[in-house]
Amino acid sequence: MNDCTFIILGATGDLAKRKLIPALYHLIKDKKIDKFLVVGAALEQVTADEFLERGRSFIPLIDEEIWQQLKQVTYYHQLDFHDATGFNKLTHFVESLEKESKRPSNRLVYLAVPSVFFCEITRKLGTCGLVKKSDDHGFVNDVWHRIVYEKPFGVSLKSAQEINACITKYFNEKQIYRIDHYLTKELVGSILLVRFTNMIFEPLWNSTYIQKIEIELSETLGIESRGRYYDHYGVLKDMVQNHILQLLALIAMELPEELIEKYIRNQKAALLKKVRCIQGVLGQYEGYTSEKDMPKDSITPTFAQLIFNVETPRWKGVPFYIKTGKALEKKDTSIHITFKEVACKLRDRCIYSSNVLTIQIAPEASFSLQLNTKKPGALYEVTPVNLFFSHNYVFGTNTPEAYEVLLEQVINGEQAVSVRFDEIEYSWVIIEQIEKMNLPLYHYKQGSSGPK
Repeated sequence: MNDCTFIILGATGDLAKRKLIPALYHLIKDKKIDKFLVVGAALEQVTADEFLERGRSFIPLIDEEIWQQLKQVTYYHQLDFHDATGFNKLTHFVESLEKESKRPSNRLVYLAVPSVFFCEITRKLGTCGLVKKSDDHGFVNDVWHRIVYEKPFGVSLKSAQEINACITKYFNEKQIYRIDHYLTKELVGSILLVRFTNMIFEPLWNSTYIQKIEIELSETLGIESRGRYYDHYGVLKDMVQNHILQLLALIAMELPEELIEKYIRNQKAALLKKVRCIQGVLGQYEGYTSEKDMPKDSITPTFAQLIFNVETPRWKGVPFYIKTGKALEKKDTSIHITFKEVACKLRDRCIYSSNVLTIQIAPEASFSLQLNTKKPGALYEVTPVNLFFSHNYVFGTNTPEAYEVLLEQVINGEQAVSVRFDEIEYSWVIIEQIEKMNLPLYHYKQGSSGPK
């Protein structure tokens, strides 16, 4: 059942060359897939080799033998997303390749396109038969057809609901993957296991013991060549609505009945329903309006610093601080859980730090726990020390990248990598609440920590 045809719609775009082609290469290299085909489709008129070659520079230390294996099974088909006849031709093209190569008709269709195309493409895929509606177990006559929708899912609550109504009309929930690739990063996947399998954390994971939680997702790069796309979304829709709120949900959710996809997604959805933004500022880096394809009068934010409350008994009074932005001084994706200070019983010096658990997702996957201990040479003076775990040091540097894990899990039918639609709805409610606050917009220098 792991043999399949990968069909990438939007094959000449950034996502395909930066993430999907390298992921397919590594799936071959790590022997996760064997018999498969790759079909790229987009409006641009290129050859299969030209389509594939664009992703080559994003694969470090490339193995020519593996690359040749990928080239031999890769094809390209020119396609206008507005042309129904073109989708019929693509279906015949795929069917002929599968028949000729004696591959099973398992199909993974990846929409590497803006969400504005989701409904139109879905309708044409369902009509032309390239992706057939499955039964309630996710199968179509003993094979599987699965479709992946890249984030963000819509541009508003209303558009997300319209897209979802369209998708669920043509396909079964078992074959739909609304993905957030952050959920497949190793340290993100570890959050629940660290919380719920360690007695030293879960009993303390509440407002009695935790003072605040900070989530930071900062990038040093600007928008690069994504100007037309990014200005339509901005930081709230591009980062907060999906990555940030998914991290918050994993950190703050209640204990699920079992650590399996159904119950985990139930608890994430219940948590997101209780999130409220109470304060914040937005920012735009200097030079943003001079970027390619950018309106000169754009007020789209590239930076957000927000304070959330989670209105559940567990988190009463605990602020969740969120910071995310582009063109900042460092690349960092981290979660900091700061515990409350203990009552001081020292006679002389009551100056010491709170305990802090830091989960760093990027650039280095690691955990650290700051503790207090005695300062050498002093009788009652305290100094902080870090207990540090490096993922690469313990497990090596060959950990699969997020998109490799994502594609493998979709092939395996594992829907934990898919965000359920009620989670998406509650996330859009939060974003629309923030937009109604009319938060101030400040400018900040590129390479700084954000607005002063």
